[in-house]
Amino acid sequence: MLTCKYCKKKWERKYNLEKHQKTAKYCLKLQKNLVKNNKSKKNKTKIKKPNKTELIRTKIPDDDTCNSTVICGKCGNIYSGKFAVYNEEKHYKKCVKQELEQTIAEQSSKILALQEKIDEMTMAAINRPTNQTVINQKIQNLMPLNMNEMTDQSRYLTIEHIKNGAAGYAKFALEYPLKDRIVCVDYARRKIKFKNDVGELITDPDMANTAINFFQSIKDKNEDLISKYSNELTTNFGENGDRIVELLSYKEEVENLASGQKDDFHSDFVKECCSLSST
Repeated sequence: MLTCKYCKKKWERKYNLEKHQKTAKYCLKLQKNLVKNNKSKKNKTKIKKPNKTELIRTKIPDDDTCNSTVICGKCGNIYSGKFAVYNEEKHYKKCVKQELEQTIAEQSSKILALQEKIDEMTMAAINRPTNQTVINQKIQNLMPLNMNEMTDQSRYLTIEHIKNGAAGYAKFALEYPLKDRIVCVDYARRKIKFKNDVGELITDPDMANTAINFFQSIKDKNEDLISKYSNELTTNFGENGDRIVELLSYKEEVENLASGQKDDFHSDFVKECCSLSST
């Protein structure tokens, strides 16, 4: 157990004692009063009755005669002798100032690095084309969309496309008949644009017309693929019954959408097409 020689408070660790002697206001006040009291003793000859505070001080050795030791809490420098406390306090202020200057320098360096990064990002954003610019470029490069070509492209439809439902049909559409022929200009409203046979730009909200033409173009090929694959699966109907029912439901969906009906399957198809053709 360590005891503070100024205020007599006890500490278990040396670090806590040293920190206390440097930061505790009441202990620092005792230390300053001790120095002041020692000076006044040299100049005053009048003897007066000591008060309670002075009685405590009399128990502490005189700075002129003691060999006190103080350690700087910042850098660990050791000060001893009758002016140890004063010298340590003076040095401690220098340590604090140096530490602050170093911290300011480090923060300034970080701020500079961040500013450079912000400048780079700003320049990149300025040089990056806007969404509208990209949309306009895509619109200019659109190829005309016509029914005959869409029907001809249906030969690339596979049973793997069909197995994936609405997402599979959308993937096929954007890879073959609708590739470079539509662009989504408003994903939130599911609005696309395409060019007709004579090059006129047509706006088609929710792909109302485009979806009908697409499903009409693949209806026969879709039915043929599903029928053939379903026949293959019937050899083991017990294990493949659910798959056959699912495929037949896709056949019915395509027929309904080709006739202009709209349902959740249509919504999923349009959403996927807009996602794949948006900027």
